[in-house]
Amino acid sequence: MPFETVYIHGLVRDENNKKMSKSANNGIDPLLLINKYGCDALRYTLVREVVGAGQDIRLEYNRKTDESATVEASRNFTNKLWNASRFVMTNLGELRILSVK
Repeated sequence: MPFETVYIHGLVRDENNKKMSKSANNGIDPLLLINKYGCDALRYTLVREVVGAGQDIRLEYNRKTDESATVEASRNFTNKLWNASRFVMTNLGELRILSVK
């Protein structure tokens, strides 16, 4: 057995459903998306798009405006999670005081 562990991953495809590659010059600079939406939003987008091992990812990207509706939606969702967790953590101290009384 040549390998104990084998990782299988899909391709990242562009808005025309073609494989992203440097030679085809259809890749996206991730720093553009990170600067616009944040690294957590980009990470969440890539993880969310992968349904199972070996599935291809289609990343929507508008090359004219350097915007991605998919990453923007992920940013909005992660902001909601952040705000909800911050609300809980802020009020957790008050809940502990009320439960002791």
